[in-house]
Amino acid sequence: VVGYGFAGAAAAIEASDRGASVLLIEKMPDPGGISICAGGGVRIARNADDAFAYLKATNAGATPDDILRVFADDLLTLGDYIRALARVSGATPVVRDREANYPLPGGHTFQFIEIDSIPGFDPLKAYPHAHARHSGPNLFKVLEDNIRERPIEVRLSTSAQRLITDA
Repeated sequence: VVGYGFAGAAAAIEASDRGASVLLIEKMPDPGGISICAGGGVRIARNADDAFAYLKATNAGATPDDILRVFADDLLTLGDYIRALARVSGATPVVRDREANYPLPGGHTFQFIEIDSIPGFDPLKAYPHAHARHSGPNLFKVLEDNIRERPIEVRLSTSAQRLITDA
């Protein structure tokens, strides 16, 4: 997996949990990338049909409906996924009602799940290199703890130069 931000960490965790041998590389000397500086909220939805309507309205036909449907359906289970990851850190997730960014059909169904607190965790000490907002460091800490709990090899200061796709 190339890149150790939110997406790369989640991809590495999922690949490992499905039995893959995983190498996670990050070009920078510290993990987190721009993700650690983000707000840390992950969008979830209360209703898949409303989420689908919103996603369809925002993409102007650029994404096939079957892909949007899977995305919309998964927004209902994403909160449980974050809660399961949070248990490894003893973290406290919190759901906040936050409508979608644009006043389009279905926008009222959205929420954010964030990591409110982690016992004994001080983001300024753990990630002094990150000038973070809100709960971005908290979510990254949860992901990092989950990486450590799995047989995932991590290499920092390691950039990807090319992708080899043959055997």
